Amino acid sequence: MVRSIVFTIMLVSIFALGFGAESAPGRVAATDGVIVVIPNGDPILIGVARDAEGPAIEIGEGQLNATRMAIDDYGPIQGFTVMAKDWNAGCNEVSAVEAANEVVADPAHLGVIGHTCSGSMAAGLPIYEAATIVAISGTATSVGLPGEGPTVFNRTIVDDLNGPDAFSEKVRGQPQWDDWAQAYDDFNSANPGGGSAGTLGANGAPPQFAEFAYDAAMLLLTRIDEVATVSVEGDLVVNRSVLAAAVRNTTDFRGVTCDITIEANGDRAPELADLTPCDPVGQPVIWGDNNCSGSADPIDSLLTLRFDAGLPTNTGDCPAFGASVHVEVTVGRVPAAGPQGGDTNLMWGDIDCTLAINPIDSLKLLRFDAGLPVSQEAGCSLLGANVAVVPLP
Repeated sequence: MVRSIVFTIMLVSIFALGFGAESAPGRVAATDGVIVVIPNGDPILIGVARDAEGPAIEIGEGQLNATRMAIDDYGPIQGFTVMAKDWNAGCNEVSAVEAANEVVADPAHLGVIGHTCSGSMAAGLPIYEAATIVAISGTATSVGLPGEGPTVFNRTIVDDLNGPDAFSEKVRGQPQWDDWAQAYDDFNSANPGGGSAGTLGANGAPPQFAEFAYDAAMLLLTRIDEVATVSVEGDLVVNRSVLAAAVRNTTDFRGVTCDITIEANGDRAPELADLTPCDPVGQPVIWGDNNCSGSADPIDSLLTLRFDAGLPTNTGDCPAFGASVHVEVTVGRVPAAGPQGGDTNLMWGDIDCTLAINPIDSLKLLRFDAGLPVSQEAGCSLLGANVAVVPLP
């Protein structure tokens, strides 16, 4: 009877915490200077400014599909869904300006992935700079682009002086790229509608630079998640200036294309000469999968409660509850400065990085299993994220 009452209370708490007020009729995203407010229930928009009909259509197709995949991999941001908004920015100034103005006109756009072509990027950047909308390109390689968007321009591909084609080829020789390429194909086969040129390039692989667009999208999503707050009304609030600075200050962001550091002018720090395999050296696991069963699920929640109650727990091939581990995220979200003082040494089972393993961790696992939003400490890995752990002495 006591157990039944406890679980009833837990379930009520889980679902009660997940529901907020619905957005008021007629409310739309709005800006006040650099502050963007997205009403509760509305989506976050990520603009994809690509060549949809010109000489780089295949690369643009990969850019769109990779962004859609990244959004799906990352999931909601603080309870808000994220959508990719496709814009034809072409490889010419006219299309670029039209697309950039459309993006700026809708405050729900928190950032842009693109443009595909350097000339189009150069034409769009002054418009984004004036509106403080951050843009990250995985394809535009012209050396002069940083000057067109001093605070908002960034790229995950190296510039023309550092051999972007050779860099791309070297990335595609890394062990983690094969897994990503298969995931790209699987996602786009299961989720058609990203465009008209198909999901794979002419050689049967993802289009050139698609992996750099994926990393650009994952970087943008991660930084939005870090700087956004939710108001008492349940609206998402983002300071565009703070977001732009967070992207620009990126150091060692782990992506498909290995570690990414953004230089002071928005360029990716060149690393072609010493690029080494960036697979994690630790044991690959899923964050929240405390018993290494292959998923973070209610069994992990029950094990957490048993540990909190001082009862025996079987974590299978995983580290024991409370064991010190070094955590490395395989793709996307890299732990930042947080409760660990900036390092990534955590306790196994402390899924929200609060330096404690308690019933709150159990509740969050149940919420995750139910598809409800889960809050994490700043820099903490997302539940369900692919990570690698190395036990510490």
